[in-house]
Amino acid sequence: MPLLDPLFDSGLLWQGAAPRASSCESLATGYAVLDKALDGGWRRQEVTELLLPRLGIGEVQLLLPAMAALASVDKFQLWIAPPMVPYAPGLLQACLPVEQQLVIAGVEDMSAQLWSAEQALSSGACSVVLFWLLDPAQQPQTSQLRRLQLAAERGQTPLFLFRPQWIRQQAVRDLSSPAPTRLWLESHSNSQLLVELFKRRGGWPLSPFPLSLADKFSLPAAETDSVIVGPWRA
Repeated sequence: MPLLDPLFDSGLLWQGAAPRASSCESLATGYAVLDKALDGGWRRQEVTELLLPRLGIGEVQLLLPAMAALASVDKFQLWIAPPMVPYAPGLLQACLPVEQQLVIAGVEDMSAQLWSAEQALSSGACSVVLFWLLDPAQQPQTSQLRRLQLAAERGQTPLFLFRPQWIRQQAVRDLSSPAPTRLWLESHSNSQLLVELFKRRGGWPLSPFPLSLADKFSLPAAETDSVIVGPWRA
């Protein structure tokens, strides 16, 4: 058994009847029920996929507590292809220093976006990278996602990928992905998300559970006709 310990510790091998915690350093999500489901929180050196039916259901607010904790580190927080411009008053209220926020916008070529993400992750200059891949016509191949995972491991930097739930009538969750953690998010009720953790290290998928965002950062949203709620401006 000692010969298998490194595989258990890395999460490459696990026992369904006796899940074992990964040695990867975790970051508290700010939500006790989610921390428990993730066995401690977000992994600092992993790609996490968040699948969305639409924007503005609270997907960014879900990450704000962890981002605020990471803001204590003197590094940038990178936003790649966000659907809207981050809203400075909302960021400040969420304890995210504006001077640490970097935004890559206006670059429509996915290969350039992927290159930017890989370089940012590998450099170790960012405490977190957020990346929106919302165009069903432009989705990365498994090999490209694997490069991002390797870059996250090299730079010890978490990457959060926002992806659509469907591509050409096919559920994204059914597609192969090297991302160790994958979540399906739905709007559940006012200030609540329904979270389904259908891929996680060291354990079986979990049934959907509600997660309340109400007691976390109450963000002022810029006046807009968009459904986006959170740290955005039109």
